Amino acid sequence: MVTLFAQFLSPLSAYLDSESKEIDQNTGSRSFYYSDFICTLIYGISLKIPSLRKLCLDLQTQPDINKLDLKPIAFSTLKDGFSRFNYLLVNKLYVYLLSTIPFQKVPYLKDIGLVKLVDGSLFPTLSSVDWAGYKKHKKAIRLHLSFCLNTLCPSQFLVDKGSSCERSFLKSIIERGETYIADRGYFSFDLAYCIDKARAFFIFRLKDNLIFDAFINLDPTTEGQTMPACFKNVRDDIIYFVNDPNKIVYRLIRFQVLNSHFAICTNRFDLDTLKIIMLYAYRWQVELFFKFIKRTLNGIHLFSTSKNGAQCHFLLILITTLLQLKLKQDCADKMKIAQEQEKNKKNNDFNFYSQHDPSKWIKDIAQIFENEFKITSDWLLFFKNRIAQCIDNQTIKYLATG
Repeated sequence: MVTLFAQFLSPLSAYLDSESKEIDQNTGSRSFYYSDFICTLIYGISLKIPSLRKLCLDLQTQPDINKLDLKPIAFSTLKDGFSRFNYLLVNKLYVYLLSTIPFQKVPYLKDIGLVKLVDGSLFPTLSSVDWAGYKKHKKAIRLHLSFCLNTLCPSQFLVDKGSSCERSFLKSIIERGETYIADRGYFSFDLAYCIDKARAFFIFRLKDNLIFDAFINLDPTTEGQTMPACFKNVRDDIIYFVNDPNKIVYRLIRFQVLNSHFAICTNRFDLDTLKIIMLYAYRWQVELFFKFIKRTLNGIHLFSTSKNGAQCHFLLILITTLLQLKLKQDCADKMKIAQEQEKNKKNNDFNFYSQHDPSKWIKDIAQIFENEFKITSDWLLFFKNRIAQCIDNQTIKYLATG
């Protein structure tokens, strides 16, 4: 019988079997191998162990260590792994998983195309970590992330010093046909031009100080749509920015929610007004993912603070999230609930909500992600408690629905 942990790691097996021997030869590893490094740290991240020393203690006292196919490791040996194995080796594993795992896709987004949520988040670190420059008396690492809304998977990322530029990261990952959604700090005439020139798309919230000329007013309630009551003073215009040297024509959607005013700029002219607003509202999913990394997976506590070590750790965190999602979807498929949920899924017309509470509207539109794509703290606790046991129907059922 296969243990839950072995099943969890199974998407890595083919890669580790084919690549580990050469990696170990090139890095001079003779007793602590690349596969040991990867599997041990994924184990530590999955169990939310907060430090490298406590991970070593756990391995030395874990009664089921043989069932997990792990072994006790000295602290100095495990620490050495963060300098022995270059983060590019771990990145190849990450890319392999993204390209080989057939993650489920959100059905509603099929006709919208590939949507990427882009944001950066600060991870505070020790003041002695010189490479993580942020402020004069404060050090921090910034994780730049492109998060695929279609699969709720991290797709591209960069670990850099806290003061690193978010727009530069986005500019480096632009691909034709993709739609990038970001908050106010990302918009610039240069970045908008680069995205448009690459035949990609963007949906950005704007700051209040941009001057524009609107020359065509669009109907925000096309095709008989009724705008949800939580949105007031909705306008949808074709505009150009007065100070934009490229004088590119864009679309500007403005509206009010309670006491907040929003201005969303996009070069997508094919979607109706409410879909643009809804896609921008989905930007919150990347914030939830950062919260999941920091709080649920203890991502604030890095196992290594060297630049290579921090990059390895963040890669392994993201790999762990991919494995968690894969396990949940595999269990759901075995329980045959995915098909039933699809049959029972309510109509993807989000105009049915007529009340004035925007948080309720956002909660309603986020329901399309809940069953197949969300990993909860209860799910992780169940996984932790069953990690060394063989998989049975009760385990499959809980991991599919919990």
